[in-house]
Amino acid sequence: ATNEYPPIELVDEELLGDPVFMLQALWYSQELLERAEELRNDREFMLAAIRACEVSLLDAPQEFQSDREFVLEAVSASVSAFRFGSDELHGDREVVLAAVRKDGDSLLYASRELRSDPDVVLEAIKSDPNALRHAGKELQSSRALVLEAVRGDGFVLEVASPELQSDREIVLEAVGSHGDALKYASSGLRDDVQVVLQAVQQGKGAFAYASPRMRSDRAVVMEVVAKYGNALEYASEELRDDREVVLQAVRSQPASLKHASPRLQGDRGVVLEAAASNTLGDDALEYASPEVRADREVVLEAVMRNGLELEHASQQLRSDREIVLQAVRKNGLALRYASKRFAGDRQLVLEAVRTDGTALEAASDELRRDGEVVLAAVTGSGFALRFASDSLRNDPIVAIAAVGSNACMLEDLSQELRNDEEVVLAAVRREGACWSSPRGSFEAIEELCWRQ
Repeated sequence: ATNEYPPIELVDEELLGDPVFMLQALWYSQELLERAEELRNDREFMLAAIRACEVSLLDAPQEFQSDREFVLEAVSASVSAFRFGSDELHGDREVVLAAVRKDGDSLLYASRELRSDPDVVLEAIKSDPNALRHAGKELQSSRALVLEAVRGDGFVLEVASPELQSDREIVLEAVGSHGDALKYASSGLRDDVQVVLQAVQQGKGAFAYASPRMRSDRAVVMEVVAKYGNALEYASEELRDDREVVLQAVRSQPASLKHASPRLQGDRGVVLEAAASNTLGDDALEYASPEVRADREVVLEAVMRNGLELEHASQQLRSDREIVLQAVRKNGLALRYASKRFAGDRQLVLEAVRTDGTALEAASDELRRDGEVVLAAVTGSGFALRFASDSLRNDPIVAIAAVGSNACMLEDLSQELRNDEEVVLAAVRREGACWSSPRGSFEAIEELCWRQ
């Protein structure tokens, strides 16, 4: 690949005076500015370069750096203009205020004195709550400033003084903004029911930071797992062996069975409840005991909710035709987990490919040569063409169905089919003008497009 712009030393003098060219070229090399003396002394151009190309204020002529109006406009437009400014600039209150209003993180580059200025820090926090991290230590103990910051980002509680990490109002604001901020609360507030429940409202992970007493409190855990079943992971060992608690969890999120005690993973009623509650495709059966995964009623319930649960059924039940049939009706790809003897079961394979055409991959060689089976597969998923027999891959009817489902499958066809008018027209109808089609079919596409 060649560069869009020539080396600096080869840039024509005339181009160095072209503001449009230079504003693009400065993205590639700011060294060009050293040669563009006329533009460098143009006030409006330099402001545009600072704004659009992140040119440093230090690259501007000294007279511009001494021009207060120019400097204020520059730092208001570009974060880097302030960041790479002089020490004098970093200590100028008005300039710093302009910079932190643009980007609160600019407080990091302000002088120590101004990082301890409450008004400057407040303006920075309004722009970016994390600016508090750059404030003077004494201001990280300011209740008003910390309260303002945690309302925007609860994680800023991390830099608050220990006293403010024990302030209930501040911590409630912090965990209301981000539940995991509970991590930085005092031990006393991590043992506070209201604070913990407020944190968990934002996400189940916050429960990991609750006190051991909270994670052992049955009423608290029941309320938490009703909303986030997987929060069972953080409950005490005793409560993960509490049948009622675990039932509450699996009703909310069936895969939370993963965090139940071994005893309850082997509880038929608990696993059945998890299977019956599975509406989002969780792998509840994966965490059940081997005995329960061999229970026909449980497995049948599981695969009727999520066909892919067949993967976790016992070997015997993966050979049960009714169970496999229910599984592939829910998700054709479940065929890959069924006993190999079903790969040649025509009715069952047809059910599978009608649900997901790519299930053809798990069919027997004989059924991959079956026109009806393959046509059903590629009609649902053109990609299934890759699993068809060679003879059917070259069948015009199958090819038309495949590209009608997925025009990109044109690339998989023989040269003869790629230049077949009906095949190409099916692809064009599917995706419009098939600009990404193989070179060999361009002529056919162009001719067809002119005809339309």
